[in-house]
Amino acid sequence: MEPDSAGVGSPEAALAAFRASPAPALVAEGPDLCIVALNDAARRFAGRRPLLGRPWGEAIPEARASGLLAMAERVYRLGKPFGADEWRVELDGHAGPDDYFVNLRLAPWRGPDGSVRGVIGEAVDVTDEVAGRLDAEARRREANRRYDELRDLSQALQDTLLPDGLPVLPGLQTAGSYLLAQEEFAAGGDWLDVVPRGNGRAALVVGDVVGHGVEASAVMGQLRAVCEERLSTGDDIASVLRSLDRYAERQPAAHAATVAIVDLDPATGELSYCTAGHPPPLVLHDRESRFLAPTGSGPLGTASRFRVETDVLAEDELLLLYTDGIIERPGRRPTQATIELAQTASRAADTVGTDDQPAVDRVCRQTMELLTRDTGYSDDITLLVGRRVPRVRELQFETQASVDTLREVRTRLA
Repeated sequence: MEPDSAGVGSPEAALAAFRASPAPALVAEGPDLCIVALNDAARRFAGRRPLLGRPWGEAIPEARASGLLAMAERVYRLGKPFGADEWRVELDGHAGPDDYFVNLRLAPWRGPDGSVRGVIGEAVDVTDEVAGRLDAEARRREANRRYDELRDLSQALQDTLLPDGLPVLPGLQTAGSYLLAQEEFAAGGDWLDVVPRGNGRAALVVGDVVGHGVEASAVMGQLRAVCEERLSTGDDIASVLRSLDRYAERQPAAHAATVAIVDLDPATGELSYCTAGHPPPLVLHDRESRFLAPTGSGPLGTASRFRVETDVLAEDELLLLYTDGIIERPGRRPTQATIELAQTASRAADTVGTDDQPAVDRVCRQTMELLTRDTGYSDDITLLVGRRVPRVRELQFETQASVDTLREVRTRLA
């Protein structure tokens, strides 16, 4: 197609475009890459530094240190273009070295016969964009560091407030498990406890403070301390819950916390319990299961009356207390999740005895693993399992205190 205007495709038009380009550009000729042309942007970038008529490496010595000159020589030698984004270049300015980042493009300049005559270079300054990204990455790393520190601190707080282990009591085996919510960086408000009550009785407790974070953990620790102190001194369940309720009325963060307390006599299996806004305990027997009747009591801080119910735990039954995180898993309706809990725990109870692991440990671990394997979990989950076991017969014997009797003592203790 013939041009409409005499200026189209003319050297004057090409030269005007070269000069007006916003990106610094230069043309170097010959094997020493002598700079023979600069556009206006390159002149402004160079400042007072003389460039024309000088070899590239002499006019811009920083190009050698940054590797840019080596790339230009390679383009001249091989006749192949080269490009790189965010190429770092250090230029000596009036106030000391300055770092620049450029999107670099180098192309061979060919003569009429097709031979390589020189190199055409263009550099688009992207320093501000790179600096902004590096600054954002630094802020993100700092945020991640603080996130990890806060999570470690919160986890340490959680570990401090929860019991190191459950007590070993005559006639009772217990096992507990706790999972921190996946979507939260801080500790949660769930807790569990087993408290000796005197006269051979023991209280099994599971509680849940609304929310997550340091405040929820702190409130959980205070509720647990009050509950443990009242139970250990022999207060009945209703009195313990009234003490917790008074605390919740004074502490807004404790409002609507839920608690389930079971007071069990391992010798007879007789138990009394209250579910203060909490899911009812689950009783397991082989593949069968049953939930204890809810007591109808509301959460703490809601002016509820704490009604206490009674039941009996048979010797071959297991008692499971839990928080609502196990029945509020992603993709499950509470009714469906409650049925799954009963079925999964019952199957776990039916498989006990296949190894040396105590039944309570196996049910606790297997129930937690199977229910969260497919759905995950979005809230803290706490499980506490208890089982009546025969009391260990008291060992009493007399022997002489001599080295010769050590073997006999070890044998009888075993």
